[in-house]
Amino acid sequence: MLRPLDAVRARRLIDGAPGPDDHGGPGHPDAGDRAGAERHLRVPSAQGDPLPFRAYGIRRRDDGPTIDGTTIGGTTIGGAGFHGPADAGAG
Repeated sequence: MLRPLDAVRARRLIDGAPGPDDHGGPGHPDAGDRAGAERHLRVPSAQGDPLPFRAYGIRRRDDGPTIDGTTIGGTTIGGAGFHGPADAGAG
């Protein structure tokens, strides 16, 4: 499942200081995750919130806590960054 990266989590990724609900799998975060977090903090301050084109954590469903039977996300196993809409002239 995808979980949007916010400024607090981005700062924790950069600092290597996970919070109580940040559960990273082996190798997470890596240099690419930290670079994505740094970009996430730069872009909104320069251009405004790019929602939905932003960074997301990829989290497992099968090992996370549930609320009313719905899994809310477990171990983060990677990240994905969406940098903007597709170029209308490409393709």
